[in-house]
Amino acid sequence: MSIRWEELKRKLETAKDLKDILKAGGWQDKESRREFVNWVIKILKKNPNLWDLEHKTIPKLEEKGDKRVEALKVVVQIIKREKDYYGLKYEETKSTLETEEEKFIEYDLEETIEGVIGRVAITQETPSEPYGFHFWLKPEDDIYLEPGELIEVDIGRNRYAIGLVENIKASSEKKSLFEHFASWGLGKAEVESQTRFPIIKQGSAILVYRNDGKNIPLTNPYPLFKSKAETLEEAFSQMIKEEEDKVLTGFVKDGYGRIVPVYGSFSNIFGYKAGHVNITGKSGLAGKTSYALFLIASALSYSAKMHENERFDKTLGVIAFNVKERDLLDIMEVPFSNMDEALENLENEDPTTAGMWKVAYENGIDPIRIFRDARIFEPGRDFSYGLQDLISLGDHTILALFNPSDIDEKLETIVSAICEEYDDGRTTFDDLIDNLSNTLGDARGNYVNIGSTPVHTSTLSKFLNRMRKIIRNSSIIERRRPNGRVLDVMNLDISDLWIIDIEPLRDNEQRMVFYSVLSVLQNILPLKKRGENNIDGRSLADFPSRVSIFVDELNKFAPAGRSSSTIKEFIVDITARGRSVGLTLIGAEQFASQIEEGVLGNCSTFLIGRSEEFEISQKFYKRIPEGLKKRISYLKQGELIFLHDPLEIPLIINFP
Repeated sequence: MSIRWEELKRKLETAKDLKDILKAGGWQDKESRREFVNWVIKILKKNPNLWDLEHKTIPKLEEKGDKRVEALKVVVQIIKREKDYYGLKYEETKSTLETEEEKFIEYDLEETIEGVIGRVAITQETPSEPYGFHFWLKPEDDIYLEPGELIEVDIGRNRYAIGLVENIKASSEKKSLFEHFASWGLGKAEVESQTRFPIIKQGSAILVYRNDGKNIPLTNPYPLFKSKAETLEEAFSQMIKEEEDKVLTGFVKDGYGRIVPVYGSFSNIFGYKAGHVNITGKSGLAGKTSYALFLIASALSYSAKMHENERFDKTLGVIAFNVKERDLLDIMEVPFSNMDEALENLENEDPTTAGMWKVAYENGIDPIRIFRDARIFEPGRDFSYGLQDLISLGDHTILALFNPSDIDEKLETIVSAICEEYDDGRTTFDDLIDNLSNTLGDARGNYVNIGSTPVHTSTLSKFLNRMRKIIRNSSIIERRRPNGRVLDVMNLDISDLWIIDIEPLRDNEQRMVFYSVLSVLQNILPLKKRGENNIDGRSLADFPSRVSIFVDELNKFAPAGRSSSTIKEFIVDITARGRSVGLTLIGAEQFASQIEEGVLGNCSTFLIGRSEEFEISQKFYKRIPEGLKKRISYLKQGELIFLHDPLEIPLIINFP
C-alpha cells in the first residue's frame, strides 16, 4: 500500500489540536508550524513505521526534555485516527536505535529539523576570524537565511558556536551581466535554459558565542544548522551569568520561528555598573513607546520580585513623562480584568504576541497590574512652581524656561545672581519682576547690581522681556505665591510607576519640569545608596534604590549641535554620573543624530527601529555591522536591533 504523503501533510497542517499544541510550544506563526510538519514528514519518510516514532523516538526525546515531544504525541494520535494510518506501517520492532538509518534519524532529531544547511567556508578571500566567519548554503530553494538570523555551527565534541548572519547573497560563475545575457541566447528571456547555472548562496556571520569559551577563529569547514530554541536559551543564559541580575528585554526567533527570551543585565541598564537606554526610529513604525512600556513592565516586575526576596539594592521606581497626546495616559484603560483573560483574547487575534506575553507572564511580568496601579499627575492640578521652588532646585530649572538660543553666559550670570540674592522663601515671580524693573529704571550707567553681581542693563532688559512673556503664558508658574505644589518625588515607592503629563505644556515648561524632577532625584539617590534612610526627618525606607526616567522626544531635553550651556552640562552630568547612584534615563527619539553625543556615549543599551537611509548614514550608526545596517530600513513593527553591552553583539529582537 502506497503512503499518502500529500494527504497526511495537509491533515497535519490543518489539524486544530496540533495547531493548538504548537502554539503553546512557541510555534506561533504559520511558517514555523509548516516547518514542523515538514520535519515530521521527513522523519517518517526515513522510517515509515509509526510504531518506532511512538515507542522509540518520542521516549528518547522525552528523556532529553525536548519541547517537540507533546506535538509529536498529537501527530501520532492524528495518524491513528485514520484506519490505514495513511499507508504507514505500525509494526513493533525489537531493536533499539542501532541501524545506520535509525542513527541518522536520531542525529537529525538532536541537531535540527532541517539538518545541515551549509558549511563554514575558509579561503584566501574569506578567512575566518575570532569575531566572524563566512559560509555557503545548500542550493535547494527552501534553504535560506535572512540578515539578522541566528545560526548554529557544530564544532564537534559537544561544542558549538552561534553566529549572527550579517550578510547573504547569491552569485554564479557568470562574471558580468553581459555574459549572463549572452548565455541566454542574447536575451531570449522567454526561453528556458537547457542547463541550470550553478548558483552559490554565500554569506558572512558575526561570531556571537562559543560554548567552549574560546576567542579563536573557526578552523574547519564545520557544518551549519538552523538555530534551535534550546541552544539559544543556553547561549543567552551564559552571556549574563548572574541569575538574579537577569531582566527580560525581548525575544528572538530560532530558525523555526519559535520564540526565545532574551535577557539583559539589570545592573547594566539601571545602574550601578552602567546605565541608560536609548530607543530610536521612525515615529509610528518603530514602536518606541510600546517597547519602552514593555521594558518598564519587565523591570518593575523584576523590582517587585527583588523586594519580595529582600534584595533592596535591586529595587526600582519609574517616572515617565507623557509628551505626546495621550500616549501614556491611557495605559490604565485595559479592557481585561487580568492577564489570563488578556492572553485568551490575544490567542485568537494575534498568536505571536500572545506567545511572547505568555513567556513574559511566566517570568512574573504582569503589565495589567503594573499599569493599573500607575499614578498620573496633571499640570496645574497636581503640580505647579513658584520662584522659591525653582531657586531651591538650581539654576538649570530657571534657565530651562528660556529658549535655548537665548541662553548665553550673560543670561546664566543673571540667573545665578537671582538664585543667590532672592533665596529668601518670600519673593514671588511678580516681586522679582517689580524689583528688577525698578533696579533697571534707577540705572545711571550701563551696569546695575543684582546683589553683589554687576550685570549689563541690556542683558537685564532682555531677561525681563523674556521672563514676562514666560510667566504670562504659563499654566504652571505661580506668579503671586513664592511656592507652588511641587511634585513630591520622595513619595515614589518601590516598583511604582508615575506618569507626569507635560504634553499640554510649552517646550520650555516641559524642560523645566523634567529638570526639576532630575534635580531632586540626584540629591536623594546618593543618600539612599549610602544607606541613609531619611532626609530632613522624612523616611526613605520605601524609596527605591534606583529610579529610571522615561521621556520620548529626548532631543527636546538633550539636543545636539548647540554650544555648551548650564542645561546641557546638567543633562550630560546626569548620564555620566547618575548611573553610579541608580539614576538612569530611558530616552526615545526619531533621530539619534539629534541627541547630544555626551548623552548617547553614556548609554549602555540601544534599540534601533525602522529608520530612513539619511539617518542611518549618520555617525551614530557606525557601531552596526554594514550588512545588518541595511536591514534597519526594512524592520517590521515589533522588531528592533538590540545592542546591550553584556551581550557584546547586536541582535534583532521582537517585543509584544
